[in-house]
Amino acid sequence: MRRFRQQTRGAGLALLLFPLPAEATVSLDGSNCLLFGGARPERELAQCVTFISGGHTLTVSLIGKAPNHVTRITLSRDGAPPFQILHTRVAPLISRTDIGVLFKDWNFDGHRDLGIMRTSDPVAAEPMRFFIFDPDAGEFVRSRELEELTAPRTDASSNRIISTRRQGVRRFEDHYAWRAGSLTLIERTERDLSTKSCRKITYAWHQNRQSESTERPC
Repeated sequence: MRRFRQQTRGAGLALLLFPLPAEATVSLDGSNCLLFGGARPERELAQCVTFISGGHTLTVSLIGKAPNHVTRITLSRDGAPPFQILHTRVAPLISRTDIGVLFKDWNFDGHRDLGIMRTSDPVAAEPMRFFIFDPDAGEFVRSRELEELTAPRTDASSNRIISTRRQGVRRFEDHYAWRAGSLTLIERTERDLSTKSCRKITYAWHQNRQSESTERPC
């Protein structure tokens, strides 16, 4: 189902200013995007705009070869020239209904981070590339830790990242917290689907080393 589209003035102006054929579409989180046509072998394929802290806008442009081979991503604020260029080779979903860009605060610091689909295959082993915004540097930094997690999602109520995976008849739900800019495993729930048994393990850390763990039934 198409998500509700919040119209922005910036996206509307872009439709008027760009000479190339452009179609309105949305990102994975429902932000406004534009899909561009054209015959140039390497060109801007799509552009997405979202609001960031301070009432500013962040524009993300996907540049590469049609239909979806992206070689670089440019980022700009409030329509100004790009402040950062990310060189990466990905093949995200780029269609008339969705663009494989995700804006979300993954480390709970109040700044929206950037996710780009690595491939248009939704069941790929590593479907996303993640870039965390560093407010001190004013740039986005790739997070390989997030990329290594299976189906990560955020729990804003506990400021945790939750990853769920399955191995045979066992199902794991791992809870991570951000500590000094890195993800730390703090809790794991393990269920045996064949016996219906369940155990929960809580981890304690000291100086970035696991100091103890506590196990109890779920």
